[in-house]
Amino acid sequence: MSNLLPPPRARLLVLVGILGCARVAAAHVADAVLPSNRTIDWSQSGVPGGIPDRSIICATIDAGASTAAIQEALDGCKPDQVVLLAAGTYAIEGGLTIPSHVVLRGAGPQRTILNARGVGAGFIRFGPGVTPDTAESTAITAGAMAKSTRITLADASDVGVGDHLMVTQRNDPATVVITTSNGTCTWCDGGIGWNGTRVQGQIVEVTAVEGHRVSIAPALYISYDRDPLATQIDPGATNTGVEDLQVFMNDTGFTANFLMEGASASWIRNVESNYTDGDHAQLLWGYRNEIRDSYFHDAWTHAPGRTDADIFIADKTTGTLVENNVLRRLHQSVMLNWGAAGNVIAYNYIDENFDSAGQTTLFGGLNVHGAHPMFNLWEGNIAPKLDADYFWGSSSHNTAFRNWFKGAATVHGPLTGRKPEQPANGFWATQALAAVDLSQTALFYSLVGNVIGSERQKALGKWTPMVVARQPRSYYTTNNSYGYTFGYANPSDGGGDKGDGDKAWTTAIVHGDYDFVTGAFRWNAGIARHDLPSSFYLAAKPAWFGSLAWPAFGPSAAVPTTALVGDIPARACFEQGKMPNCL
Repeated sequence: MSNLLPPPRARLLVLVGILGCARVAAAHVADAVLPSNRTIDWSQSGVPGGIPDRSIICATIDAGASTAAIQEALDGCKPDQVVLLAAGTYAIEGGLTIPSHVVLRGAGPQRTILNARGVGAGFIRFGPGVTPDTAESTAITAGAMAKSTRITLADASDVGVGDHLMVTQRNDPATVVITTSNGTCTWCDGGIGWNGTRVQGQIVEVTAVEGHRVSIAPALYISYDRDPLATQIDPGATNTGVEDLQVFMNDTGFTANFLMEGASASWIRNVESNYTDGDHAQLLWGYRNEIRDSYFHDAWTHAPGRTDADIFIADKTTGTLVENNVLRRLHQSVMLNWGAAGNVIAYNYIDENFDSAGQTTLFGGLNVHGAHPMFNLWEGNIAPKLDADYFWGSSSHNTAFRNWFKGAATVHGPLTGRKPEQPANGFWATQALAAVDLSQTALFYSLVGNVIGSERQKALGKWTPMVVARQPRSYYTTNNSYGYTFGYANPSDGGGDKGDGDKAWTTAIVHGDYDFVTGAFRWNAGIARHDLPSSFYLAAKPAWFGSLAWPAFGPSAAVPTTALVGDIPARACFEQGKMPNCL
C-alpha cells in the first residue's frame, strides 16, 4: 500500500476557489495558437465552481460496520452533508450506492479501507445509474452550428433549466469511421438502439428555455447538420463525492471500482484505488465530473476489453477533469471511448503500463479507442505514449499541449495477481516504442508544445523522429524507436495495410514540439506565434504546483528556443511517497 496522505481540508477549500477562477479566466486562450475550429473552451471542465467542501457530518460510522449500516446512513443523509467513515477496515459486500448531494468520506486513504466482496457493475456507484432512452429524442430544427449556445427544438415541452441533453447527429463520413478490419462498432454510440450511426456528440446543460428555443452550455463543438437530435438524460447522481479513502479489490468480479453513470458535478478526490477487477473508474453519459489528487494502481488482469484497468471515459461524457493523479502499473491509464467529448486530462503521472500477454510492448497510458472522441485536451501529463488507435474506429480534433511523451517505460512483477512489487526483476519495453502514435483514423489532431522522447530512447540509438504511412515502419523490431508515427492501422502494420495513408499527418498540426533525442524544435510554418501560453485551460499557475516551475514542458514562453523538461506534482510527490499533494 502507498503512503497516500489526505491534504489539509482548509487548503483544499482555497485551491477549489483558485482553480475555479483560473479555469473561467482561461477561456479560449488556445485560439491564439490554433484555428478556432480546433479549439473549445476547455475551462468548462470539472465540477462547476470547483469541488465544494462539505463540513456537516450527518453520520459517523465506526470501523467494522456492516454494508447495510453504511448504505442506510447514505440513504438517510440530508443534501450537502457527509457520511464519515472512521479509520479502520470495512468488509463491503456488493458495493455501495451514494445518492445525489451526499459525500462519502474516510479518514484518509491509508486509514479508511473498503475491502471489496461480491460482484457488480460498480463497487462504489454514483446514484442508480442511467441509460438514455432514444424515445426521449427530439429534432434540433435551428441553431446547431459550431460555437452556438442556443438551439431550437421541435418539442421543448419537457425541457427545463438544469436538464441535460445529449446532442448527436448521423455520422459524418468525412471524419467518422466505425468499420475497421476488426468489425463494425455498432455499440460505439452507447448500444441504445442507434447501431453505431450516431457516434459524434456531446452533453450540454440547459441554461434557459423560451418556447422552443433552448440556451445551453457548453457551446456546440461542431456544426450538427446531419439530422441532429437532442436526447434528454436523467441524472444518475448530482453533486456526489467520494473522498479520503481506499478501495481494496479482491478479484471478485466488479466491472469498475468507481461507476459514474449519468453523474454530473460529482467527484473522486484523494482516494487510493488499490487493484481493480476491471476498470478503476468508468464515466458514462456524464457531465462535468472531476477525478483528482488520487492514486490508481495495479490490476488483477492486464488485458484489453473490460479489464483495461483504466479511467474509462465514454458514451458522450463531456467536460470531465482528470487532474493531478498518479496512475501506475495499469493496462491503459486514461481511455477516451465511444464519443467522449470536451474532456481535460491534465498533470497526471502515468508509468509502467503493460499487457500480461505482451509484456515487451509499450502501452500508452493515454489512449483513444472506439469511435468517435473529439475535442478532448491532454495537458501537462507525463506518459509513455499518446496512442489514438484504429481498433474500433475514428477520433478527431483532439489536442495535446505541453505534455512529456517519453516513448519508453519499464515493466516489473507481479505480472498477474496481487503480490508485492518486484522492481529487481524489471525490464524495459522493447516493442512499439513511439512517443505519439496516431492511427489512420485519427484526424485533425493538434500536437503543441510537447516533449517527445526521453533519455531511454536517446540511449537506444535507433531513433526515427517521424514516420508516415505508407513509409515502412518496423514497430515490432526490438528497440527500434520513433518520435511520431502517423497513419498506420495497428502495431503490426509495417505500412502495407489497405487503409494506410498520410491523412493523419496532413490533417495534423505539430507546433513547438521538442525532440528530446535530437534537441530540436518542430515548428509549423503556418503559425506565427512561438510564445505559447502556459495552459489551454488554466489562467495561472495552480497553488498545488508549489515551487515547481510552470509550465513544466515545451518551449519557454519567454525564450521559445529554450526547452522546458521539468516535473509535475504528481510525479514529484510519488517519488517522495507523499501523494497526492506535498508541495
